[in-house]
Amino acid sequence: MIRQTINLTETDRQALAILMISAELEEISVYHLQDALLVSRGTVLTDIKKIQKYAQENGVVLKYSRQSGYRFYGDERMVRQLIQQSILALLYQPTTKELMVKLLNQFSTDFHLRVMTDIRQFLKNHRLTVVPSRIEETIYFLAFVIIRSSAHPIVLTEKEMSVLNHLIIKKKVVALVHHFPSVINQEAETSYWAMVLMGMIQAKVREYGTEFLYDCSYEVCRKVEHSTGIEFKAFTNVVDHIYAHLVPAYFRILGKFTIQNVLIEQIQKQYNH
Repeated sequence: MIRQTINLTETDRQALAILMISAELEEISVYHLQDALLVSRGTVLTDIKKIQKYAQENGVVLKYSRQSGYRFYGDERMVRQLIQQSILALLYQPTTKELMVKLLNQFSTDFHLRVMTDIRQFLKNHRLTVVPSRIEETIYFLAFVIIRSSAHPIVLTEKEMSVLNHLIIKKKVVALVHHFPSVINQEAETSYWAMVLMGMIQAKVREYGTEFLYDCSYEVCRKVEHSTGIEFKAFTNVVDHIYAHLVPAYFRILGKFTIQNVLIEQIQKQYNH
């Protein structure tokens, strides 16, 4: 049970409630949420209704039973999307991050620290360069994924598997997933983790299995030259830069992962069209 000692916004409360429910570390009831978030029963019930609507819009059903408390039902991929979006809502405040750590550590002592250490060591051992702004988010997300995967296995599509099976990083991720024996379907989770990690890796060199994205980057640059009548002085360098951005973008789209961009609101105001 997490217990907050600060004033949380409505968004904070609902994000924390989603994480508490999805972690399934205890039977979450209205009372549990009242006690953890220090709000009235009426406020909790209002939040639950909004979470139910939000979940339903994402193809997930939130139900309550006396035996299990509140639980999410539906496609595990969509439940994990709710988790990722909730993490993004809480990630940029020290106080709400601390509450996420407390929740994760209910699974096992210092669980968040262990996941963080293992992932950072994995990246270091394999000399993988990541987008700095996404590493912390990914650590929190995979920590919750580990907890979920002890009871809720992931199912990937044939298209996803055909892409992921060709990646060198998938072979490297096997050992990382084995660090967490509670994961019940290690093969499927290895593929899923590879997709998550590819969504934050900066592709400075051509990663085996993503040649089609390099070809796509080349074609984009060639068509830009043709349609604008300009010629890039360092064509290969431009292609390499496009490829470096396209690889993580492709895998974020493949996995339907939301990305937090603090500039989007500003851009939308300045360029309303």
